[in-house]
Amino acid sequence: MLFTSASRTVGVSRRGLALVHFDWWLLAACLALAIFGVAMIFSATRGVADPVIQNRWTAQIVFLVIGIVAFFMGALLDYRLLRLAGWPGYCFLLGVLVLVELFGTEQNFAVRWLKVGTTVVQPTEAGKFVLIVVVAWYLSRYYSEDKRLSILLLALVALCPPLLLIYWQPDLGMVVTMLFIIGAMILISGVTASHFLFLSGLALAVLFLAYGILQDYMLDRIDMFLNPTATHNLDAVFNVDQALISVG
Repeated sequence: MLFTSASRTVGVSRRGLALVHFDWWLLAACLALAIFGVAMIFSATRGVADPVIQNRWTAQIVFLVIGIVAFFMGALLDYRLLRLAGWPGYCFLLGVLVLVELFGTEQNFAVRWLKVGTTVVQPTEAGKFVLIVVVAWYLSRYYSEDKRLSILLLALVALCPPLLLIYWQPDLGMVVTMLFIIGAMILISGVTASHFLFLSGLALAVLFLAYGILQDYMLDRIDMFLNPTATHNLDAVFNVDQALISVG
């Protein structure tokens, strides 16, 4: 009872400290941006005849409430508990990706979604956060105390199965995003100069080899990203054009 009471007291005090040092300005900025987004969705859909599209702004409010709850849960959570989610998080990510491969819903010639009730979800979006927790756990537990190259290479080998499953969906953009996340986390983990140079050379070699096995539409997207003015196919460069227009 003594230890239980003490642990509860520590937990409450940590929650109290979290609220005292809470970044309320960050919350206010996020809420302002979210409310602006709801207003823009309402403005863009209020004249549409389709009732499903008309109600998009109410669905956005529901997502906003869910996000606020998750925001406070994350702020009050003792981050040290995330260490317990290392291997379970990796197994969960791998298991969900296998479920997508077996029971996923196909849209636009890609199988990236799972149907949960009446809602279709894309597990790889949440998988990015799981990946961050898994990589952070591995680097802090192993590489921070033992700066051996083999430890980094073992991590990369272990991450190959989920990345290959995502590529198989296919979702090259998500694979690239996750690779950037992994690379950034390795960089800030205190990687040695020799290991950094080796991994950089390895990345260039893999990139060179991967370019030869990418599907044609993936190569077209890369070419259009590098040189969007070289093609007259308006559909092909639509996303790039819209991005340039939004930036100004």
